[in-house]
Order: sequence, then C-alpha cells, then structure tokens
Amino acid sequence: LAQAASSQSDSRRHAHAMQPYGPLEQGAEEEPGNPLVAWQTDIPQWLLPDAVKGLAAEYAKDKREVPFRCAAGPAGPWMFYAAGLAVMVQTGIFVSALTEAECGDHGNASYPMSLWLYLIPFALARGMIEVHCLGFTLIPFYQVVGRFNIFGVTTSFWPWFVSITIFSLLSMSDLATDCFFAATTITADSCPGRKLDHIWRQVIQQSMFGSLGIHIDLRILAAGVWLLTFLQVIVPVLQSLPQCQELSTVQWVTGENANVDPNYTTMTGSKVTVGDAVHTMAEAVGMASLTAQGIEYPDQKEIKTREDETSQGRQFSPKRSLHHVVAIAARVQSRVAYAGFLENALQLNLQVTLLGITRSGTDSPMTLAEGQVMASICISTLMTLTKLKEAWTFLEIYRRVTGAIEVTFQGNLPADCKEECQGTLKALAFTRLQIILWSLALCAGLGYALVKLGAVVYCEDSLFNVTGCVELA
Repeated sequence: LAQAASSQSDSRRHAHAMQPYGPLEQGAEEEPGNPLVAWQTDIPQWLLPDAVKGLAAEYAKDKREVPFRCAAGPAGPWMFYAAGLAVMVQTGIFVSALTEAECGDHGNASYPMSLWLYLIPFALARGMIEVHCLGFTLIPFYQVVGRFNIFGVTTSFWPWFVSITIFSLLSMSDLATDCFFAATTITADSCPGRKLDHIWRQVIQQSMFGSLGIHIDLRILAAGVWLLTFLQVIVPVLQSLPQCQELSTVQWVTGENANVDPNYTTMTGSKVTVGDAVHTMAEAVGMASLTAQGIEYPDQKEIKTREDETSQGRQFSPKRSLHHVVAIAARVQSRVAYAGFLENALQLNLQVTLLGITRSGTDSPMTLAEGQVMASICISTLMTLTKLKEAWTFLEIYRRVTGAIEVTFQGNLPADCKEECQGTLKALAFTRLQIILWSLALCAGLGYALVKLGAVVYCEDSLFNVTGCVELA
C-alpha cells in the first residue's frame, strides 16, 4: 500500500510535467479520421487525465500511438485496491446472508431483498474506480482499435459505455448471487418441513458417486464451491503483483520512461508490463470495460503492427506478434478456468440441483427463494456464455497469427528470435490445448445444468442425474 501511495504521488508529478506538451500539431489535426487524434472528438475529455493527453500529444509529433504500458500505470494500484474491496465485500455479503436468511415454504431458505442495498456503496466505489482507471486506457485503446463496439456492432462512446456499465453490474450481481446462494443453502439444511439432506443423499446415491460409496455433505459442497470463487481474484492478483525485490522498482505512473525495464517479474514468475497487469486484474474485479480491452487491444495491436511492417516492405516480427497472443492466452485461460468453470459452471449445477430439490413433489407456484435461485441461474448462464465467447475469440486469433507466421517464414524463423519464438510457439500450443479442455469442460457443465433445469419440469421428482431422472423414496 505504501508503494502504491508513492506511485500515485509520482503519477501526479508526471501529470504536472506532461501538461506543457499542449495540443497536437496542426497537420495531424487536419487529417480526417486520423486515429491519433480522433479521441479528441470521440471521447469525453473530462474522462481523460492531463498526463495521458500530454503524452498522446508528444507521441503524435512522431505519428505514433501511445503504448498502453506508458499510459495505464496509475490504474494499477487502484486495481489492487478494488481486488481487496471485492474480497471484503464478498465475505461480508456471505456472512450477512448467512445471519439473515430465513426459512420459507417447502423447507427452503431465502435472503431478505434488503441485502441488495448493502451492495450500493460497493457498486458506487467500484464504479468510480473503474471510470478513473478507464481514463488512463482510453486513448491508447482508441488509437489502436479505432472504434467502440457492442457484440461486434460499431457504436459511439456513450452507447458502449452504458452497455459496459450494465455488464459490470451483472458481474457484481453474479458475485452477490453466488454468496446469497451459498448462505441460503447452508441455512436451508436446518429448515423444518423438508429433509433437504435426506433428498440430497438419494440424489448422490443414484449418481456415479453412489456406486463408489461417496457422500458429499450439501452444506460443505455449497461452502466449498463458494470458496472457489475467490480464485478468480487471488490468481490474477498473483499474476500481476511484483515480486518483493521489485516492489520498489516498478513505477505505476504515466510516462515514456517511467520504467527503465518495461517488464517485471510477478509472484507467479511470469514477465509482464504494468499495462498487462491492468488488463489481467480487470476480470478479477469485474470491470467489464477493461476486461473487453484485454482481448481487443492486443488483438488489434498485433494486426496493425504486422500490417504496418508489411506495408513498409519489411518482414514482420514474429516475436512481437507472439507477445500479443501470449498476453491474450494468459487472460483467457484464467477467465475460462477460474471464473468460468470453477465459479459459473459449478455454481450453476449446484443451483439447479437445489431448485430441483425444493420443487420436488410440489406443483405450487414458485416461492421467493426459488425465484432468487432462478435469477442466479440466469446470471450464471449469461456469464458462462461470455467466457465461451472469449475462448472462441482466442482460438481465432491463435489460428490467424500462427498461420501468418507459417505462411511467411515456412518454418525458417529469423535467427535473432528462432529459439525464443520456437519456445513461445510450443508454450502457446500447450496453453491453447488447456483453453480447449477447459472450454469443453465448461460446455459440458453448462449443458448438463440446462438438462437438469429442464428436468425440473419433465421429471416426476424434478431431479436428474447422468443415469436419468432421480426417483425419490
């Protein structure tokens, strides 16, 4: 925290130093549609820090875009603050729901809707942090990508900003409903009127676990799956946090020469820049705007760099192209594995099973508790689909870049990066395989959950295993 505070102070000094750069050159301003200056008219200026605008003016003199790592530094400490806030809020919501959950009809439990009010201060705080961090990234992002889009449809800034805000709120709601569900499941096991554990035992006995003599306590399972949700915060933090010996050398500031060596070593041993860290942390704290940039920016940067080199009659650098793909691969793998499978898929299946248990043997209208579970199921399904979309996007990027390298070099990589590029290609192929396997597991988890959801209506006792409908005694 002390290092972060020092970095913020340095950032303010850099901002003061940047201000005298002034406006862009007149020639650059007169070029219609020039991506180097389009941000001046397409993005609200109050969002953009003076330091980044000054840096953009300086780079525009040489007709260059602002490197992301040179602009995004001050956002880094705020991302770590947001991660700590997310962990505290996630724990607080769970404890609050556990203490205030009440037993209802059919022997299930529900949480008071007033608990959503607890999220308002957190939503406002995280929203302010996201807008603040977004300001440091918008100029380099827009200079390279040149557009804002919603599901592939190009739009202006404000429609994009509204849609991104909705997705950020959905991400926060997904986290909250996971906490609510775990707390109410633990509470429901002791509610009168329904032998929740008794029904759960029959479900397990008629599953493949039953043949192995394995019984999993429902309360322990719900708590365990909830604890797994912390991985989507902890892992990105470790992938972004500098090692102890480098804490004092990494400067989270805006400026071209803020860090002599742009790469630093993280707690997981990987080499990243401050820009990489900002994008990696975005998913952990549920900031949809920066999460979207984490794939689109390096993708478009790779395309633009390769096209510029080719248009100038130079052979493109496979090392530079692979660097961008490696950054995307690391983020997608983390999102699909930790946020996708270990959170959304497992939570989704557990939520559908509990809904089936509470609906078994009754034709009465859906209760408040069951409606809350259904809302959580819908949000989890939507977030799962976004992770699968990201995995598919990465596979397309991987195929495009490796294909371009194969066509251009025909297996004869440049001598200056031959060994390094070959090693990177092998590592990327392994990461690609992991992403495919995690994606298949995620698809299987989503498909199985949807089948069980249909079984709530189709099966007589509203429950389903891989062997078919569960028959309750």
